[in-house]
Amino acid sequence: MREPGLMRSRVMPLGVAVVAIGLLLLVAAGIAGADHRTEWDWSGDAPQKVTVVSVGLTGPAVFDYNVPNNGNFTGDDGIGNWTFSTIAAENGVRYLSWDYTGSHSFPAPVTELQAFVGGTVGADGTIGTPSFLSGNLVSNDPPEPSGAFAFAGAIRLEVVAGQPYGFVIRAGSGATSAALKGTLVVDSIPVFRVDAVSASPAQFYDFETSTVTVGLDGQGEQHTVDSITVTLPDGLSYESGSGGSWGDPSCVDPCTVLTWGPRPILESDSLSFAVRSDPVSAAVSGVISAWGTQGAYTSPTVSTSVTVIPTFTMQGVAAEPSEFHAGENSTVTVTLADLVPEHDNVSVTVDLPAELSYVPNSSRLVGPGEIETPIPDPSGET
Repeated sequence: MREPGLMRSRVMPLGVAVVAIGLLLLVAAGIAGADHRTEWDWSGDAPQKVTVVSVGLTGPAVFDYNVPNNGNFTGDDGIGNWTFSTIAAENGVRYLSWDYTGSHSFPAPVTELQAFVGGTVGADGTIGTPSFLSGNLVSNDPPEPSGAFAFAGAIRLEVVAGQPYGFVIRAGSGATSAALKGTLVVDSIPVFRVDAVSASPAQFYDFETSTVTVGLDGQGEQHTVDSITVTLPDGLSYESGSGGSWGDPSCVDPCTVLTWGPRPILESDSLSFAVRSDPVSAAVSGVISAWGTQGAYTSPTVSTSVTVIPTFTMQGVAAEPSEFHAGENSTVTVTLADLVPEHDNVSVTVDLPAELSYVPNSSRLVGPGEIETPIPDPSGET
């Protein structure tokens, strides 16, 4: 690229208003963490009536209870208590799907399911001083007379290495002869992550475009992501039609929040699109960040930096003479510096006070070497 030149535009009497436009770039997209499988175990009442169908190392963890009457419980409240939990292998976020089905017979069924993190798992099926304990995740109002229920959901848990996390169950029927049956299925939600975010070029002029690429890693599996979101501040805009096979995103005018999805992604995939900047008066740097969602999972964020360079800088405006009488002329010089030679579509706007008027055929372009070239008269009267 050639060195930017210096241009001075000379026009007759006028005053100039220059507006500087700044820019901060921010992009968002979606990501997720790896599948963390550890062994699940239980504690609580009626051990002879409880079965761990699967410990969850190769698939969902499954806990099952089938209690013919409340006489199997250690407490005197007629309520069964169980924990079904595992130990976190490392710090981080776990996204769990759960499915809880069964029947708690009448006359007074109790059905409670809570998620927890930390604390002490008691042999009686209770959890002591957890760092997190959710509210009841299910309805405690099963239909008569069977008391049958079926619930499902997903939850996000922030875990600490070496500490337990999982679920607490409370079940009852209000009659010692009434049966309790339940199955809890827990699985880690398969997730993806954003490998990296890049912009090419990372430094570009405000009349150019830059291609943003969001790398997606399915971690060996194919997924259907709910959303990939890109957030742009005022000054940066999505280049229509540049989304390729992803298509154009949905957005609300002025289109500063871009959202793609839901969409299937491969084990290794990417989203690429172009962005364009409004004119800037000085070089401005910003950050592009990416995240996405899948079910209950919202991914961490990956970022990169970009810089937008102005096509030129407004170096100054001067009038000579600056004081003159009615009927006299004054020469106004608008100096533009660091002009990019490759850009041939520069416009300059000058506002004149009501008392002044432009002198026809007086505009000149003065380039390097003080070479003057006449240019057409401007549009407008003031």
